[in-house]
Amino acid sequence: MLEAPAPPPLAVLDALARHKVSIVKLLQPIESLRSDFAEALANLERKCPVCIEPLRWQECIADARGFLMQWGEQAHAVGWTVEELFGLHEPPANPHPRYQRLSRYDATGLLWLLKGYPRHRDQRAHGVN
Repeated sequence: MLEAPAPPPLAVLDALARHKVSIVKLLQPIESLRSDFAEALANLERKCPVCIEPLRWQECIADARGFLMQWGEQAHAVGWTVEELFGLHEPPANPHPRYQRLSRYDATGLLWLLKGYPRHRDQRAHGVN
């Protein structure tokens, strides 16, 4: 339960009502995930990885939570590993100033590649920004 000095705008209430199921899923305790995926997510949430922009890190955390809540069991059932979902290229000892850790697609896990998709697509389709 939250309290605010004024009621939220009707557009916010409408968006919350339309996306209630998804919002509740995202707020479920992470303990409901498989332990290996939950541990990988907890590690990711602890600290921004080296050579990753903080906004991309936060976006990946949101993507990981949504993906794992919806698809975590299926991903495990078909044999996806923590590395395939969360993996990142190991940066060199002294990376070049233009080094882009996420440019190594061959060593980048799926969750880093989502970049808000389909979350952003679904929000645009429903007029939510």
